[in-house]
Amino acid sequence: MNRTVLIVAAAVFAVVLGGFAALGLSAHPPVPQPVHRDLPLAVPATSAAAPSVAVPAAPPAPVVSAVVPAAPAQPTITPAAPPAPPAAVAPPAPVAPPPPVAAPAPAAPAHP
Repeated sequence: MNRTVLIVAAAVFAVVLGGFAALGLSAHPPVPQPVHRDLPLAVPATSAAAPSVAVPAAPPAPVVSAVVPAAPAQPTITPAAPPAPPAAVAPPAPVAPPPPVAAPAPAAPAHP
């Protein structure tokens, strides 16, 4: 399809969808609902009562106190001594050669 046809179809779809959203499925305009200004309100009190709890005065300077106690200083880390060289190990004893293996005896003669 042509790009223009798709744009026009999308615009028509958006208008139809907006109409359904505005009118609802009944296709009638919305019924006006009463709003706050239409409701009778109680007459507000003319004298404002003093606050029941006195508000403390602000401190002259900001209060700075630690929430968490300061952590102790990190311990000093000294480098470990280099590992000692391995002790001298005696060379392993020579391994004796394996005993000679006897040649296997022939089994039964082959069948003709």
